[in-house]
Amino acid sequence: MIRFVDLRFQGIQSRFALWDTVGDCFLEFRETQAWEDWKELEADLDGYNHLIKHFRELCPPWVFEPATDEELDFRRERFSED
Repeated sequence: MIRFVDLRFQGIQSRFALWDTVGDCFLEFRETQAWEDWKELEADLDGYNHLIKHFRELCPPWVFEPATDEELDFRRERFSED
């Protein structure tokens, strides 16, 4: 079974990942295990068209929208060059 994983506010620069409960690992496509938004995941799924509909159904609505100001502020604070 595949699980959606919300990574927002976790101190990394990606917003979500997909966990394979059978293989006990994060799914990887094109050497990527976490994505910013649906467009990034969909690009990495090129060649895996049979998975797109299933993964789209797993994702909450915010995956299809840009990062919020709150998310961006958190990243700026966390990853600033200070």
